[in-house]
Amino acid sequence: MEDIIHELSSDNCDEDSSTHSPRDSPSLIPRPSPLPLPSIFNILVDLEAKLRTMDPLSPTVQNLLHQLQEKMPYHPPLEIVSRPPLNWPTALLRIDRHLKSTFDDALNNLGYPLSLSEESFLRDLIHHPCGWSATPSQYRNASGFRYINKLFFPQLDGSLEPVLDNGTWPEDAPYFPLGMEPGPPTFVLFISKSSAISRYYLLFDYTLFRAGNTLKEVFDGMRDFRYTPSSSKPEFAPWKAEDPCSDYGDIEAYFPHYVHHPEHGNWCLAWQIPEPPGEISTNGADFINQITMCK
Repeated sequence: MEDIIHELSSDNCDEDSSTHSPRDSPSLIPRPSPLPLPSIFNILVDLEAKLRTMDPLSPTVQNLLHQLQEKMPYHPPLEIVSRPPLNWPTALLRIDRHLKSTFDDALNNLGYPLSLSEESFLRDLIHHPCGWSATPSQYRNASGFRYINKLFFPQLDGSLEPVLDNGTWPEDAPYFPLGMEPGPPTFVLFISKSSAISRYYLLFDYTLFRAGNTLKEVFDGMRDFRYTPSSSKPEFAPWKAEDPCSDYGDIEAYFPHYVHHPEHGNWCLAWQIPEPPGEISTNGADFINQITMCK
């Protein structure tokens, strides 16, 4: 197991070891052996099915939740999202896609103090079932976000700053069990401070929506599915979307994708993350490209 640990982190031996383990140094906590696919996948499918018909607090549901958590020892506590504040008719399972992000990290990403009311809405947003949490500081200028700013939505003058995302970043990926595939973000909350009044944008499946000027507006819109063609409340139209620039290719290529390592089976980067076309990293080699690749 130690050989696996050093193989995965050998390209980053000069970095602080805390960046490679969700809870402690990788030399102290061994990486989990890949679990057989049915071990976690069947539990996950069964739990989600039970949530559609059973009380989230029922012994059956809670037992499945406990089983799933045991299979994911490096993840933050799993959550069942039900009742207020979303008030959706069906309870949903929330699995955090980041292993170490905190509420303070989200506040730091915003870059300015919030009122108590806005702090409350930020907490509620973080607990959305999409599984997002604060974008790690070292990835706020990642290749994919620079692509979005400079090439996909150039009309916003590079003002989009990621606050929350539900992508899996490379140092967390080896801790994801089989049956739960890590990958690029499908939800990202951006803040733009290019004018006197800050504006929030939601990126959902690479459509960028104008989500409001306050976190309350963002939360209300997320609750009512205003990022989809049909809102849950007919009186609310979907959020307006920004027109993307159509001159560039597949944006997903600029975010991390993963495959199983051919030897030990843990998730690792499928390819080296490219720089956006016409872009040169201002910090030398991009941090994401220093993570060990699959051989």
